[in-house]
Amino acid sequence: MGTDRSVLVLDGDIAVVAALERATWLGRERLDEVHVRLPGIGPQQALESARRIRRATNDCGCRWGELSLVLAVATLWAGPAVVGAAGPGPAVSVPLALAAAVVGKLAGLAASRARLRIELRRVLAARTDRGESHGGDLP
Repeated sequence: MGTDRSVLVLDGDIAVVAALERATWLGRERLDEVHVRLPGIGPQQALESARRIRRATNDCGCRWGELSLVLAVATLWAGPAVVGAAGPGPAVSVPLALAAAVVGKLAGLAASRARLRIELRRVLAARTDRGESHGGDLP
C-alpha cells in the first residue's frame, strides 16, 4: 500500500503565485505537508507560514457550519422553550437549521480562503521586502 502524500513546496515566486491562483473556495487539494523555501525568509518564519498555509488549505468550513447549526437549533427550539413561547414547527425549523449549516460552511470556506490568500501574499511580501521581485501582478 503506497503513501500518496500531497506536498506543496513554495520555492520561488512562480510557485507562490500558482498557489494564490489555486486558492479557491471549493475543490482545494488537501495538503499533507507544506515547505516554504524562499530566500530572505528565515527558518522559523518559513515553518510558521507553512503551518498556516496547510491549515487554511485543509480547512473545509465544517466548524463554522457546525457552529451555525448549533446556534440555529438553540435559537429555533431552545430559545422559545426558555421564554415559554411556542417555537416554529419541524416543517419550518429543520429546513432553517439546515440552511444555517450550509451558510455557515460557506462562510467558513470563504474565511479559510481569505486566510490562505493573506498568508501567501505575506510570504511573497516578505520576500519582496528583502529586494526580491515577484515578477508581476498578484492574482
